[in-house]
Amino acid sequence: MASMTAKKLAIEYEKDVSKELFKYECLKDLDLFVLDNSIRESTVGQLRGHTIENKWEIFNEVTKCGFRHRIVASYNHQRRVDDEFVKEVLAKGEDPEGLWAFSEVTEGISKKVPDQTSIPVGLLKMKEAGLRNVIFEIDLGNSTYNFKKFTVKDMCRLVEKWVLWAKSNLGSNSKVLVSLRDLPDVMPKKFQRVFHVVDFLARLNLLFGICFEEPRGKSLPEECGTWAKFIRKVMDSANWKGHLLVHVHEKFGLMDATA
Repeated sequence: MASMTAKKLAIEYEKDVSKELFKYECLKDLDLFVLDNSIRESTVGQLRGHTIENKWEIFNEVTKCGFRHRIVASYNHQRRVDDEFVKEVLAKGEDPEGLWAFSEVTEGISKKVPDQTSIPVGLLKMKEAGLRNVIFEIDLGNSTYNFKKFTVKDMCRLVEKWVLWAKSNLGSNSKVLVSLRDLPDVMPKKFQRVFHVVDFLARLNLLFGICFEEPRGKSLPEECGTWAKFIRKVMDSANWKGHLLVHVHEKFGLMDATA
């Protein structure tokens, strides 16, 4: 009886291992796209901000790694070192094709309802600097917006509005990513919002891709993997082959495993 049980377990084991390892087959032909965020994210948790010299040191090291696409700025109303750094980078002849910047998709919020008319300052600064590629950051959880007054459909229309603005004002060859910034907050109970927005963006067919963020570094790889799986399912259902990127913060040692 013991030998029969062991034999059955061995067969089950082989099936389970084959099934799990088959997941890695997709990595062989994966269209890998790396968007380096070292310049921006290395400020997280620091007591002091970067100087232009700091940013150049990071930029040069990233360039040595061979990463072509690099995030060089995150703009807001305040004057940041990013404003001057980008000017220096472009003045030295760096190809803007591989340079990216963050921008909010909403400009000002009153009582958890965003201003839907004013052009986001990030876009205006990008246009002034000569940057082409934008990452719009959006929140779909309840902590930022009142989704009874500012609906998910309103969010979709607003994203479309600024995507079209970017295409018209930053250059027809500009690349646009939309970053879903608060998935750990929204996926447990309001995941329908995410699927609705992703489906809308997929059918819009104007974006370079979608990025989702795990900003806490607390979610298990299996959680983030499931988010990626179903976001890609929504993209596939619209027959959209845009890139799907993931951005995970390092907190409790799960960042690399999750990515």
